[in-house]
Amino acid sequence: MRRRTWLAAALALAGKTAHAADALDAVRSRLADAAVLRGDFTQTKRLAGFRNPLRSSGQFVLVRGRGVLWLTKKPFVSTLVVTPERLETLDAQGQRVSQLDAREEPALRSINQLLLATLAADLAPLRALFSIDATLIGAAGWRLLLQPSDAQLARQLTRITLTGERHVREVLLEERSGDRTEIMFAGLNSADVPSAAELALLAGKK
Repeated sequence: MRRRTWLAAALALAGKTAHAADALDAVRSRLADAAVLRGDFTQTKRLAGFRNPLRSSGQFVLVRGRGVLWLTKKPFVSTLVVTPERLETLDAQGQRVSQLDAREEPALRSINQLLLATLAADLAPLRALFSIDATLIGAAGWRLLLQPSDAQLARQLTRITLTGERHVREVLLEERSGDRTEIMFAGLNSADVPSAAELALLAGKK
């Protein structure tokens, strides 16, 4: 009797795992493999214990394999450059305000990789850090619920929810502290190559 019960449970688990893998494969097939993605963003951060959220907006440029440029226009102008190697902030005049080197800060490399993988919905690195529950929405949409399997991330994050179609349209990040960050994307368009100016910023050149 116990053996039958164990076998039934094992078969059910195998079926659930296979279904999850099929759903992830379906999500992957719906995603566009853009070398460069540009668009607008609106970010709303709600801090636990505070009534009014913090809002910012601007444009972004994601260059697959190189990094992302986060060009904030409101409430003030600044540029955040995120690559696997560094995190750099530039002011409205393009002057460097701060820079962190991932070679000296191992935790920063993980954070940068997480950010880049999240914005690109790059499933391979995300699967290494999270358990992923995939849901298909209609003929083209999808939602991914990411719960940290990495112990270090689990101390900071409760979950990340990604929603999109050919590209990520919304990111909801929920922290252990109770803080919530929602990022909405619009006006998305893809390209084969980045501009010379974009490459220069990602390379750290003025």
